[in-house]
Amino acid sequence: MKNTAGIKPIKEQPNTKSKPFLGVKSILAHHEIHTNNNLHRKKILCTASNQEIESNINDFNNYRIRKIQELNDAEYNKEEREASLQLSGLSILEIRKETSWHKDMEYSSLKAVKGRPTSLPKEQFAIFFEAQTLRKYSEIASMIKNKKITNNSIFNGQSVLSFLIQDDANIALQDVSSFVEAGLEPSFYDLVTATANNVPLPIIRYLHSMYKGKINIFWYENYQQNTLSMIAVPTLNMELVEYWMNFNSSLKVKDYDITAMDMLREPTTKIERKSLAKIFELLVANDITPYEMKTLENLKEWLPKNIKSKYPDYFFKNSKDIFLEMVKGLLSANEITVSLNDVDYISELKNKINNCNDTEINSVEIRMEQDDIFEDLSQIDK
Repeated sequence: MKNTAGIKPIKEQPNTKSKPFLGVKSILAHHEIHTNNNLHRKKILCTASNQEIESNINDFNNYRIRKIQELNDAEYNKEEREASLQLSGLSILEIRKETSWHKDMEYSSLKAVKGRPTSLPKEQFAIFFEAQTLRKYSEIASMIKNKKITNNSIFNGQSVLSFLIQDDANIALQDVSSFVEAGLEPSFYDLVTATANNVPLPIIRYLHSMYKGKINIFWYENYQQNTLSMIAVPTLNMELVEYWMNFNSSLKVKDYDITAMDMLREPTTKIERKSLAKIFELLVANDITPYEMKTLENLKEWLPKNIKSKYPDYFFKNSKDIFLEMVKGLLSANEITVSLNDVDYISELKNKINNCNDTEINSVEIRMEQDDIFEDLSQIDK
């Protein structure tokens, strides 16, 4: 593994266009805000009445959606759009929720079973439901052995094995093995479920040992491409991440897309904080950089000082400058200038909201936490 102390820029792509990319100008439309003093005043939420706040948050969200769709309809590729919109203050999730061909957050290209999914008949459903509720796993193993439950059986939209693993956080290895020995074959879907739910490693090792397929499989879910190593990262379980890495599960799928670094989450305990630091260093050592500008800002808050001091290229440079280095092959200087002006304006709005007196926006019905207000503001393009 190659050790690097800084960010490795993504290779610049040649610009083959005969005209500059004007999508950012379209989506930001600065004049619509700056020439409309009334709208501008309403955007500074704490100066408006509660009714105006509620009304205009909806207006701004609708405006944001319309402008994202405008850019999406333009003849520019996905990477250009996402780079521009990130510089305009939007997250990848917000962008893709509005620009994806599907609108269902729950959509996944991963299938629960290999064959045709079969729901349990009413009588078997009742028996299975009672047995799993009371943790009578020997009865479930008997149903599997007697072909009442098969590899194509689904329960609550999942394979039976995945449902049982996810439903009982304390399920024992011997119980899982009893299902497999009775006839259930672990699938890649089951490995995904076990990994995402941070099932104890001995169970994951067992399921893996009984699985007959490939490991380095990519699938689309949550508006992004995923791998086993990538979905192990938010568990903040270093052993689990290393386990799948050792079986060559990729830490990213392609350039200009979400990577394992973007999958890191905020730690909630001291143990998780230590694990976060270890996983971060592991990813840096494997040349994994974030795709989201937001990730750079989050890591500055989440990681301890001693880790940040080791990686000055991440933490002692402006996040916007780092991100610009990563996407410099996609955007023209004009686009960058317009986008950064937008970011500065959003930051100004955030500061004004932060300085507002809470008593000015105290309606219980529409009261929003400041973080939520900031999130809405970050999604407003001008």
